[in-house]
Amino acid sequence: MESVSLDDIRLVAFAVLSLLFVAGSGWAGVFARDAVARLALAPLCGLATLVLAGIALERLGMPLTGSVGPTVVSASSGGGGYLVRFLLERRAGPKPSNEVHDEPR
Repeated sequence: MESVSLDDIRLVAFAVLSLLFVAGSGWAGVFARDAVARLALAPLCGLATLVLAGIALERLGMPLTGSVGPTVVSASSGGGGYLVRFLLERRAGPKPSNEVHDEPR
């Protein structure tokens, strides 16, 4: 068995955290409006959606071996969060203007 360098471990850890963050950012935006809360929730939401999408697609017959299955799971779980967030923001209507109206004196 080959030994793994510390740089390889750091690279893989960064790649996994990046995948979890990207996959969960859309879902975290659905649940939290505060930027700090979204940042903290993104990896958690990413892990949850990747697991749930992986189980669901595997039950539907998608093989999770090779590169096609994991790519479809990652794209559908991450893209689903951004789609839901977009639809909820669109449904909420226009945002109020930032103008400050002076009261008559």
